[in-house]
Amino acid sequence: MGIFGSLYVGASGLQTSQNALNTVAHNMTNVDTEGYTRQQVRQSTRFYNTISKSASANAYQQVGLGVKFAEVAQVRDYFLDKSYRREHGREGFYNISCDAIEEVEEIFQELDGEAFADTLKNIWESVEEIAKDPSNTVNQGVLVQRCNEFINRSRLVYDDLATYQDDLNFDVKQKTDRINEIGRRIDEVNQAILKIEAGEVEHANDLNDERNRLVDELSEIANITLDTDVDGNYLIQIEGVDFVNVGSVKELEIYTDPVTGFYTPYWKMLAKYDADGNPTADANGNIIGRVFNMDREISSDMNTDIGSLKGLLLARGDRRTTFADMKADPSDYPPGATQAEKDALDAKAYAKIKDSVVMNVMAEFDKLVNQVTTGINSVLYEAALFGNGCIKEDLPDGTYQIRSKDGSATYTKDPDTGKWLDGGGNEPSFDADGYLVDPATGKPYTMFNMTDDSADGPGFTTTNVKINETLRKAPSLLGFIRPDGKADHEFIGDALKSVFASEIYTLNPDVRTTTNLTNYYNNLISQVSNTGYVMRGISANQTITVTNIRSAREEILGVSSDEELSNMIQFQNAFNASSRYVNAINEMIEHILTTLGR
Repeated sequence: MGIFGSLYVGASGLQTSQNALNTVAHNMTNVDTEGYTRQQVRQSTRFYNTISKSASANAYQQVGLGVKFAEVAQVRDYFLDKSYRREHGREGFYNISCDAIEEVEEIFQELDGEAFADTLKNIWESVEEIAKDPSNTVNQGVLVQRCNEFINRSRLVYDDLATYQDDLNFDVKQKTDRINEIGRRIDEVNQAILKIEAGEVEHANDLNDERNRLVDELSEIANITLDTDVDGNYLIQIEGVDFVNVGSVKELEIYTDPVTGFYTPYWKMLAKYDADGNPTADANGNIIGRVFNMDREISSDMNTDIGSLKGLLLARGDRRTTFADMKADPSDYPPGATQAEKDALDAKAYAKIKDSVVMNVMAEFDKLVNQVTTGINSVLYEAALFGNGCIKEDLPDGTYQIRSKDGSATYTKDPDTGKWLDGGGNEPSFDADGYLVDPATGKPYTMFNMTDDSADGPGFTTTNVKINETLRKAPSLLGFIRPDGKADHEFIGDALKSVFASEIYTLNPDVRTTTNLTNYYNNLISQVSNTGYVMRGISANQTITVTNIRSAREEILGVSSDEELSNMIQFQNAFNASSRYVNAINEMIEHILTTLGR
């Protein structure tokens, strides 16, 4: 190679070192930029001039033409990216579950400055006072007042749970919209990167950073699978269904339940529609083509616990629940079903709601309200029967039946309605002027009534129960004085205490240990607290896992100022060396020209 050609070697060194310094400066500028991927200079040799090709030589005689700035590559680790996105999604799922249980704890712990436990304590204390002297009008007034307070505060708690469901539902819509926004932007960035890199001259590294940031965010919301095609386009699936493809985005649609207003994300291309264009449901009431299969067991082994959107859907549930959701419909029991068979069907029905934090707590809390209201009404109902002359007959199995005044008819208790009926489905007759009977209706007084629009429901629920307005205005109508003029301690005082003290209640079909109503609420709160403790533990452990993976990933793709300063010194020295090389060649040429010029 001639001496003038040597200038190209020096010039290539200057150019390459300058470009490398520019890359270092770019890294240093973005040292604190979230989602920025460190860029690394890759150099290669330029073409060689071949001087000879002697067959006897070990290699051709060649002279190099300098260094070439090959590319600026991003430094990433595929496996760390994949692990981070999977665990980040799992962290999002458990964070939502943890937030939900903490919100439920807050609802129960404090209600307008007074904990709900105080309300339950107050009604129990009023029952104890009634047991001491059922005929005391002050005690009667306090009992009615406490029952009314219990209903009002129960409804506030239930309404707070329902409001929180609505808040979660709003978040479902927001998350779904964000998924679609991310999908559209990834598709745009795919196309922009393809245009820049199609000539194989430069890399769209900053656009790649944006695309990876979007994928990281998307991985927190949903369970995604990421692949690339031969052109480098990102191809993304959500829950195993194509979401972002080459030049297209299959956006998630939202179905709004006409009854609850709850949103359900679904795939338009997988859905089936009715004549009005509305998506239809399958035999289980699930929208066909729904994005998330909420019937699958939540398990880390099966990766069904990934994504904050799924966490929102699970915590919110699909409806407002009542005590009736914890048991099978009576029509589902086969004829002659044993109690074990009924329990199995109840457990199967309960399994549909138990994984949802809000639905589970709503149903268990509503069961407390149902048992309190039904129990008190049953006491008044049966006291009216016995006070009007009906006879209680104990049975060998520990239960009892009722005979009419004249002994001509036998009545047994209907387990669904709590009414005493004979073989023909008829109630005993009540004396309009008798004990605890409302003269206006000829029926026993009830402490609680149903609202008119839900009289055909499954029983008393938090939303359909109200206090008997007649008794609220005149509690002394209760009387609690038997026809013989004595206070009714047996069928009022002791019976009311038995409603709260009898250990015959279970929290849900999965719990076999019975408890009384005074401890039922404590067990409910303990269950919420235990669930919260477990959820917080899982969430904390998952956060540690994500933090560790993020740190490992940052060690590779993150910018280290110390490393970049070291590179800057290296490339500055290389630039200076190339500069001195060019100066040396320049002096040689000048010397030759000066000498020849003489």
